[in-house]
Amino acid sequence: MLAYHALLLALLVGSTVLSTLLSVLNVRHGARELRANAAWVETYLDVDDPDEIVAYQRATTGMSLVRSWMTLVLLLGALYAGVVSGAVRLLEATGLHPIAQGVTFFMGLFVAARIVAAPFELYSTFVIDELFGFNETTPQLWLRDFVVGLLVGVALLGALAGGLLALIESLPTATWIGGGWLLLVAFILGIVLGSIAEENFLRSLDLSDGSLLIFLGSWPSRLLVLLTLFVLLVPFLKASRERSSTSG
Repeated sequence: MLAYHALLLALLVGSTVLSTLLSVLNVRHGARELRANAAWVETYLDVDDPDEIVAYQRATTGMSLVRSWMTLVLLLGALYAGVVSGAVRLLEATGLHPIAQGVTFFMGLFVAARIVAAPFELYSTFVIDELFGFNETTPQLWLRDFVVGLLVGVALLGALAGGLLALIESLPTATWIGGGWLLLVAFILGIVLGSIAEENFLRSLDLSDGSLLIFLGSWPSRLLVLLTLFVLLVPFLKASRERSSTSG
């Protein structure tokens, strides 16, 4: 069990460290490329001051990194302080079917994640974007979009989680474990192939040396989300399998 926790901690922290490092390298690379191709940028992108783009990228990247690390701290705190396990026990005490428990859990997790992200999105929109003249929204519009996005996200996630849990419950354990690994491989291959296409496109613009740093800066976060969801899914998978075995 200790080895499992150590592996989980290493993956979560390590992926965030890697994402941070690659994001910093991406900003530096972008600054060099913009300054080296200032004439191209001014001609084709109608940008008079490349340094302003560099400053904006640094500000948004910095905010994104703060958000990533804060999310990681809150996630680890929730896991090791017993918040997640407490939520699982609370849901189990309701007597709901494990699928309903799982759907409720993931919907609550999504709402919590959106609430945590809200202050960072507000700062990015009404401070950073406003400072650089990119903000075209109002607090009222932002709140409306936030609420609509939250409701749509909850509905879509509920349907997806319910379907996935029902599928897992109906299949033998080995089947859904093997299917999960196949999905993970397909997920990684999709990102890799997408990055190759992006690299070829950027090379056609003569701005691509090292441009895979842009892609590499984002994939650890995607993998982190996938890994975290799988880890949090385990209690409901176990409960579902146990109930199926008992009833059988």
